[in-house]
Amino acid sequence: MELIGSYGSPFVRRVAVTLHLYGMAFTQLPLGTVPDAAAIRAKNPLGRVPALVLDDGEVLIDSLFIIDWMDEQAGARALVPRAGAERRRVNRLTALAQGAAEKYVIAYYELTRRPGTHLWPPWRDWVEGQIAGALAALDAAVAGPWLLGAALTHADIAAACGAGGAFSAPGCGGARGGGVAGVRGDGGVSGALAGSIAAAKADARAAGLTDAEIEAERAADNAERRL
Repeated sequence: MELIGSYGSPFVRRVAVTLHLYGMAFTQLPLGTVPDAAAIRAKNPLGRVPALVLDDGEVLIDSLFIIDWMDEQAGARALVPRAGAERRRVNRLTALAQGAAEKYVIAYYELTRRPGTHLWPPWRDWVEGQIAGALAALDAAVAGPWLLGAALTHADIAAACGAGGAFSAPGCGGARGGGVAGVRGDGGVSGALAGSIAAAKADARAAGLTDAEIEAERAADNAERRL
């Protein structure tokens, strides 16, 4: 399988970590949405990443639905319960983490792509408030040692893989104020959530990336967004 997209994207990171945890072999094609727009649209007409090219050539798009396919393949090993209240709890926290990452991307583009004469501070503040609310809810939900107790779930991976964006970009997600909902100046978070972030970073390295490669891709992605 081939994973398309730069690890600068929290959504690509989430798919890569989940692939590794499920033991699914893959290669990565680190395309960026701006410099490689045509190549990405050839796989996903929306021009978004990630996309996952299966061994038979079928292309899956959108991280949520790529991971849904992976859960099907994983069966009993899936990182979300099959049904019931526990599944709903995992999905709720996953949605909060995924939503925070999506809002971070909106805020980041607002600050780095839109001309200064067209910025609307109330809109930026509204989006940052949404990020802060999601992070506060995640922080309050920590049951230890993972978000929902003893087992790693999709909620932990989504929170950890979104951390590089929502917790660290200047001017986004409360970073201007020095921290939101347990987020500290070093980009870490309190309690068990810090453990989930560290574990996901370790899984990203195990998936074939060195720390230098991860940081290089993030730097390239940030530079691309400023174009």
